[in-house]
Amino acid sequence: MRCLMPTSGARDILHVVSTLEGGGTEIALGRLLNAINCGAASHCVVTLRSGGTVASQLADHVPVVSLGLCGRKRSAGWALATMAARRDAVCIHARNTGTWADAVLAGLIRPRTRIILGFHGRDHDRPYSRRLRWLTRFALARGVHLTSVSMSGMTQLHDELGVPWDRMSYLPNSGPPSTRGDATSEIRQIVRQSLNCPEDAILFASVGSLSAIKRNDVAINAFAAASSRMSGLHMAVVGDGNCRAELESLAARRGVSRTVHFLGRRDDVSQLLAASDVFVHPSGYEGMSNAVLEAMAAGLPIIATRVGDNPQLLRGGLDGLLVQPNTPTELAQSMLTLAGTESVRRRLAAAARDRSRHFDFQKTVDQYDRFYESVIRESRNHALRAEPGSDTAPYTGFRAQPVFGD
Repeated sequence: MRCLMPTSGARDILHVVSTLEGGGTEIALGRLLNAINCGAASHCVVTLRSGGTVASQLADHVPVVSLGLCGRKRSAGWALATMAARRDAVCIHARNTGTWADAVLAGLIRPRTRIILGFHGRDHDRPYSRRLRWLTRFALARGVHLTSVSMSGMTQLHDELGVPWDRMSYLPNSGPPSTRGDATSEIRQIVRQSLNCPEDAILFASVGSLSAIKRNDVAINAFAAASSRMSGLHMAVVGDGNCRAELESLAARRGVSRTVHFLGRRDDVSQLLAASDVFVHPSGYEGMSNAVLEAMAAGLPIIATRVGDNPQLLRGGLDGLLVQPNTPTELAQSMLTLAGTESVRRRLAAAARDRSRHFDFQKTVDQYDRFYESVIRESRNHALRAEPGSDTAPYTGFRAQPVFGD
């Protein structure tokens, strides 16, 4: 679906992120905004800090404004409110918890603009802070609506932050816009040569931020254990983060530094997946993983932890292997099972690709279209309620329904 240029009189929806440096959330947002129907509204991305590589991948009709702030700045909320007024924004959709406070402040300054708080997943395994719990209660009292990319995320918002079910919308992630990663022999050969990985080696791939909650240390320990029992194993680790140096040191201590390839952020993930044999996702927490969805669309057999929406994506044992989080021994055994049995790899690869069709990109685009259309319809009433002396009862209206079944 190609994005239509905004129609005359269309009003902006501001999508607020910390940066566009290339994480799964930002890449998925870029794909969505490039494809969404812009007939009813135009879309603008606002980064609180720097721009980033994803900015260059956005279509011309999706402008990016970078505020260039460092750390927490009270001025961010004022800057967002000013921009919302300048662009006559229908709403501010703040994506993930690090942007929520600034969006809520902007809503206080400019009450005519709807505030939507998007939840894409947590970045730590600690309980939610008192500050975030207070902010959520305050935002709900002001009529803010929340969205989540996963059903497990909605449950967390309800159980841990007290968000009523009728104040949330489910807007799920999806696979890539088209099936990519078809494993041509040429792509496989070029990628493996760049990694110094033999053609007959079993190459595991892992994609994601190198942060503590993603538990890449579990994957490296499991890989080292598997390598001690089977030769010819390699692993490509795609992504970057504050744990990279520690993980490289761990690989060296476990004696696998020559077969674990740290590749950093890459723009050719689909080609790397095409050259791989098995996808490994060791995360200690997930919502709905963009990395798993992309591996499914690429037709890779997958080993993932039994967290978040992974059991719904893979239907454990049918479309991929599920292991308990933080269990390197169980993960190592699953890696050995797939490395040693080509028939199992082929069966799970075919099942994953077939399952990925349930999480079609166009379905997600259509659902976002419907959601933002409802936001625009409601915005007229919201603007009236925001006038001085009007009834400012909290809004409890639109709620998008799940589109993906089993």
